[in-house]
Amino acid sequence: MVRRLRFLAFAVLVLYAGALAVLFVNQRSLLYPASDRRTTAAEAGLVDFHDLVLTTPDGEWLVAWWKPPQPGKALILYFHGNGGSLWNGRLRAQALTASGRGLLMVSYRGYSGSTGTPTETGLHTDARTAYEWVRQSYEASRVVAYGESLGTGVAVRLASEQPLAGLILDAPYTSTADVASLTYWYVPVSWLMLDQFRSLDIIPTVKAPILILHGTDDRTIPFAFGERLYAAAPEPKRFIRIEGGSHSRNLEQGGMEAVNEFLVVVEARAWQTALPTGLARHFNCHRPDHSRDGWAASAGGLRRTHTQPGPVRRGRRGNVASTGSLGQGSLMAIYILCCPRDLHPALSTCSSTR
Repeated sequence: MVRRLRFLAFAVLVLYAGALAVLFVNQRSLLYPASDRRTTAAEAGLVDFHDLVLTTPDGEWLVAWWKPPQPGKALILYFHGNGGSLWNGRLRAQALTASGRGLLMVSYRGYSGSTGTPTETGLHTDARTAYEWVRQSYEASRVVAYGESLGTGVAVRLASEQPLAGLILDAPYTSTADVASLTYWYVPVSWLMLDQFRSLDIIPTVKAPILILHGTDDRTIPFAFGERLYAAAPEPKRFIRIEGGSHSRNLEQGGMEAVNEFLVVVEARAWQTALPTGLARHFNCHRPDHSRDGWAASAGGLRRTHTQPGPVRRGRRGNVASTGSLGQGSLMAIYILCCPRDLHPALSTCSSTR
């Protein structure tokens, strides 16, 4: 009897070790279910978009869609999820650029016709390549990184390394190891997983303003993971709770308004940065005091106020609630810019003080 039990235990151990070996060898194909389908911007129905091929420092070719921003508008670097593609992102590309904003949507190595094989190191190289390409023509004060799902880890790493005007995280995680552990609870994931995208460890070093969107009904990356990442993020930051939101439709289920508000503030700050020295003091703007909303005017531009964020409010399904220093009233931060109305139509009426 003892001998049979030993044999059974040994057999179970062998099977378990075999299962671990299979998962270890195939882990990247599970993490990166890449589609190699290449779609042109014209085939996707994207007007004013251009097809690009970027070359990475390690010699890979990245397929991308590009739409330049109109004067004064932000430029979005978009990093899609692990099951995403350029084709899947076509509707978001339209929505995010509808008001004249620019967009560079890159397909990672191994995705949508890009060469190479995806790895964490490779995806970070791809993000840096995209960033360096746009920085040849545009100031960092106009560039915002937008990460979706897996792409949030790519965006967080980029924001920790390079200056950005803002960071938008759509359905983020603490690490991919934490997400994988929910499915493979019987596996020591933290020991065996090669590409862990440990955003929780990295986000405290980010210096750009942060906007996080997360749906309460996300069955892929739990809502609690987004909350934990938000708690670790530095100020200024804002968390948008999408009541009843699923994993891949936070933008469409109520998040777009918050994204637009965030980008308007980015554009206002970029416009102020571009003013010649002393020009801001040449004009006297009449603007209300919105310091209670988390931003206030100062001689040097925008500064953080020290008001504490209120509690997150629950809403009906599909509604959004927010907390954090980038409150809804932060849209009014555009009024701090001292400039004539005809130079920036979003601003309040100004009068000369000559």
